[in-house]
Amino acid sequence: MNYRKFSKTAGAFLAMAVCSLMIWGCGNGVDGYYDGMKWGTTYENAKTVLKEKEGAEPAENADGSKLILEVENYRGVEGVTGKIECSFDGQKLDEVFIYLGFDENTFTNEEIMDQYEAILTEELGKCSKSAKDSKIWKLSDSEVQLANFTYGMLVMDYMPKN
Repeated sequence: MNYRKFSKTAGAFLAMAVCSLMIWGCGNGVDGYYDGMKWGTTYENAKTVLKEKEGAEPAENADGSKLILEVENYRGVEGVTGKIECSFDGQKLDEVFIYLGFDENTFTNEEIMDQYEAILTEELGKCSKSAKDSKIWKLSDSEVQLANFTYGMLVMDYMPKN
């Protein structure tokens, strides 16, 4: 095999590897769906999944574009209430937004941020873009963000990958 042919083959392989990392992110093939609900899941199916996974019936807003559910001790973190809002575009799941509320006299935002960063890292993988008040996971089908919102509240946002 000559050097020129080897160089082209190696270059093509390297380009494919770089493109794969850019496309798939560093989440090791994790899709990043909330509770396994794919983007485009119907309103009724999402309602069923939330009820099964969280053990309570979600509320519906007036125009039927959101399912809303409050969960105490969200994802096992005592003292944190998760207010889950599933948004729909044309009856298809479009985004999942979670407000994480807690007593700022009991916890600091940094403590809660650290706990949920550890939970998301375990679920989604270690690769993330990180700043002091924001963590982002870019996954195969989704982008997930954890951010400091205000004293006593953080937000988690699951959205389709653009």
